[in-house]
Amino acid sequence: MSSTFGPDEKVVLSGRGSIDQPISGDGEIYLTDKRLLLIHKAGMIRKRETPLLDIEIGQISYVKSEGTLRKVLVLGVKGTGGQILTYKIHVPNPDSWVAQIFNLKNGLNK
Repeated sequence: MSSTFGPDEKVVLSGRGSIDQPISGDGEIYLTDKRLLLIHKAGMIRKRETPLLDIEIGQISYVKSEGTLRKVLVLGVKGTGGQILTYKIHVPNPDSWVAQIFNLKNGLNK
């Protein structure tokens, strides 16, 4: 897992996560001081790691928590041609993820 992160990249939050659209999968989700990653791990003996999401903090246009009984983390990400792609990610305590992403985005804008 260490090769996934840069030498100066710090993990802020992590946990189990899953996504349904525009791709589908589950795994470990990490918020670092530079990006948001969702990595699927497969294999019993030799673990294969497949990044399902790898989004730089600066690419995130908006972030919010949505839902009543089962909340999800909703991200708007700048795509090609200025189009905004929406990702809905199931994470434990999405409000904490929203707050941390806001803090990181505010740090980039200073």
